[in-house]
Amino acid sequence: MSSDKDNYICKSCRNLLVELFTPNSYQLECKKCSIVYDITPEGTLLFEEVSENIISLYHKKLENILNDPLNIRIFEFCSNCKKEQYIKTSRIGNELNLIKICETCKRWLS
Repeated sequence: MSSDKDNYICKSCRNLLVELFTPNSYQLECKKCSIVYDITPEGTLLFEEVSENIISLYHKKLENILNDPLNIRIFEFCSNCKKEQYIKTSRIGNELNLIKICETCKRWLS
């Protein structure tokens, strides 16, 4: 059974893979042996599709914002819970729009 972290390690030389962005895809590349790995949107928390200034997010990314340890965690008032809660934040899109999700009620904050 492999973990998500194993998806970012080259199967050939065991080096850490580097993100490779192209206009139509998101791939991982080994800089040592030059192998390029295709990944699916479900395989990452970072992939998104932007077209005509409308952001279409893959459902998996939104589900995983709370689980991503790299997202900033703040203590702030939740308008859904009506009290101070821990909130996870993430930036998306070309404009880097801020998304805030409450860790308790797991709903977006406006």
